[in-house]
Amino acid sequence: ATVTRVLPNTVEVHISERTPIAVWLHDTGATLVDAEGRQLARVAPSTLPALPRIAGAGAPEAAGTLVAALASFPDIARRVTVSTRVGQRRWNLHLDSGVVIALPEEGIGEALAAAEKLDAESGLFGKGVSVIDLRVPGRTVVRPALQAEGTEEVKVSRRQ
Repeated sequence: ATVTRVLPNTVEVHISERTPIAVWLHDTGATLVDAEGRQLARVAPSTLPALPRIAGAGAPEAAGTLVAALASFPDIARRVTVSTRVGQRRWNLHLDSGVVIALPEEGIGEALAAAEKLDAESGLFGKGVSVIDLRVPGRTVVRPALQAEGTEEVKVSRRQ
């Protein structure tokens, strides 16, 4: 809101409504955030279930970019239960199947396209996988859900 005094005896109030784009889950509860990362209002964590859930330090400030990227991949966006900001520089997407997609710091759109292609080709999101690591361009690392001690990660190369 902006309040302006107009002499001699008028006060003008201009109100611009902010639109929440995500619910930020943090230690003390949940807060609605807008595309600019502004914290709008504290809410119950179950408020506005259609909005994406984000977590982690720096998540509100980076939520606009993530939400915009996920808008181009609605099949993945529907499956994300919470997006966690890691090191205030990148995201981990936690899917409803228990799979975690580790996104790179830059090139989120390309990484999401690769994840969508992997799932379309092999149904990877539901095949006993715990992590799909897309942090290194051109290389995908898939970690099985029940990785026994001493076993190695499976590396899958993806073509650019």
